[in-house]
Amino acid sequence: MEGRSAVVLVDPILSGRGLIDAVRRRGHAAVAVINLPESLLGHVALPSDEECELVLYEREAERIAGLVRDRGYDVRAVISGVEPGVILADQLAHRLGLRHNELETLAARRDKYEMKLRARAAGLRCARARRCFDEQDLASFAAEVGYPVVLKTPSGTASIGVHRCDDWERLRAGFAAILSEPDLMGQRADHALAEEYLRGGELVVDTFSDERGVRVTDLWEYRKLETAAGSFVYYDTVQVPPSHPGAAAAGDYAVALVAALGVRYGAAHCEIKLTPEGPVMVELNARLAGGRLPEMMRKTSTFDPYEATLDAYLDGAARTEWPVRALRWAASACCQIERAGRVRAIHGLDEILRLPSYDSHRLTVQVGDEVAPTESIWGVPLIVWLAHPEREVVARDAARVHACFALEVA
Repeated sequence: MEGRSAVVLVDPILSGRGLIDAVRRRGHAAVAVINLPESLLGHVALPSDEECELVLYEREAERIAGLVRDRGYDVRAVISGVEPGVILADQLAHRLGLRHNELETLAARRDKYEMKLRARAAGLRCARARRCFDEQDLASFAAEVGYPVVLKTPSGTASIGVHRCDDWERLRAGFAAILSEPDLMGQRADHALAEEYLRGGELVVDTFSDERGVRVTDLWEYRKLETAAGSFVYYDTVQVPPSHPGAAAAGDYAVALVAALGVRYGAAHCEIKLTPEGPVMVELNARLAGGRLPEMMRKTSTFDPYEATLDAYLDGAARTEWPVRALRWAASACCQIERAGRVRAIHGLDEILRLPSYDSHRLTVQVGDEVAPTESIWGVPLIVWLAHPEREVVARDAARVHACFALEVA
């Protein structure tokens, strides 16, 4: 007898959580596989037994395949929700004989050095980079490219563990931090990735792949701050039109990058620098965008990333209209903590709620909390999401969020 049809979601948390409801709307059982490191389990909302028919805390594709078979599920697709699940999802889908991204390029979709090798082999411009195992490697690379040097964990995410180093002392300190501390995924690296610093603005190009090809779905301009606590701290993300300067070239680059890295199904999130020489990859993430961008796209455009992703993995192609049309423009503003201490008062939230483009917000601190200066997206006390038919209003309101919000810290 045929089993209960199911879709396996590997790490369906944060922006990937929307896949759960999409699966259930189709009438399939949602099976969640939690592959997250122990260090993250207490910091994110995990799917409950009410949301998913089965929740497995497993990391091995062979064992997961046996467990879902023994429970009587007929698995129709395997999809990753966030970064930790990218490799396991493709391995499990291959084990079950289901649609998946190319296995040959699997490592390159997570390891940032391998990613550059694949991109360069496809004829795409990339930053000069080197795997550095000791200080001699660091010094040699810095002498070759000059300062500043960007130092990263080999397979990090969300700009966590990324250091801009303007001199040898900061380079040594960043290298020591990367080798001595586990990254966000709980992995301890034996080397750091050093890259030349790329000058220029940063665009995000989100793409969607299915058996009909690769398409650009949305474009965003990233702005990040360099603070005393962090080198690349998210400040705001504002949606831009295809006519934005550099967008066409960045879109072409992203489509070629997605193909080079073997993303055949679903979303990819491409971060690209617009250098004077042209677009250059920062990195590609072979999953839905973070920061609630998929949810905002679903609300403000003709494209539903969750439904399209299921279409691609279940049927091979998305049932959506192309090109994607923006019905409203969207943005997010991330507010930082500048001082350590105890929160005495929170200012500006009432004004933010009255902004013409206000959509929603997430406030993670309250009066009485002990806080530290923001180092990364995980330490942002307030994120505000905005949407409006006029892009100028959204951009203006993003600036107003930063002007209004303040924490009084003792």
